[in-house]
Amino acid sequence: MTIIKTCKKHGDLTQNQIIKSGITHGNQRYKCKLCMKEVHRNNYIKNKEKINEKTSEYKRNNRSRYNELNKYYRERYNEKLTKEHDELVLQRRLGLTNSHLIARRKLIKVLIQLSEIERYGNK
Repeated sequence: MTIIKTCKKHGDLTQNQIIKSGITHGNQRYKCKLCMKEVHRNNYIKNKEKINEKTSEYKRNNRSRYNELNKYYRERYNEKLTKEHDELVLQRRLGLTNSHLIARRKLIKVLIQLSEIERYGNK
């Protein structure tokens, strides 16, 4: 892969490790995705109350818009939400931790692979 930018903290960065940060003097500028994630995380921790207050205010003042966005998200990601909900219910019912769920997913993946090998043979 082509190295596009070098980060002081994370070294050489490729296309999937950067984000665009605007154009300066006609040239596209880039930033390290991991560094920006850290900056946003620290900003949220520092201004958590203020950010949550603004979010709550927007939700109160734009209820119809908020409902539209939620409806769109539910329709678009229905399968993912259903799977996450089922896993959460299972986790609560059985008292499982995340490590248990990860092991369960791996086991299911292996079982699916074995059934495909039985059905189609080893290719």
